[in-house]
Amino acid sequence: MLGLTQLELSARAGVALTTIKRMEAPRTPAAVVPSVRLSSLHRLMGYFETAGIEFHFGPDSTGVSLKEG
Repeated sequence: MLGLTQLELSARAGVALTTIKRMEAPRTPAAVVPSVRLSSLHRLMGYFETAGIEFHFGPDSTGVSLKEG
């Protein structure tokens, strides 16, 4: 959505490049969730929110979108 490379996202969010690669790597059904520190997830979410990404959680709307305006 933001058009960033893994390296750019790593630098802007303050998260290791290896973490970004691990999160984006294809997985088998048995390994659906990658092993990632909660602090890394918080940094990524914080960066995405300041960059204009909205997170939607709920029974009717789960996903992400770009903020309008």
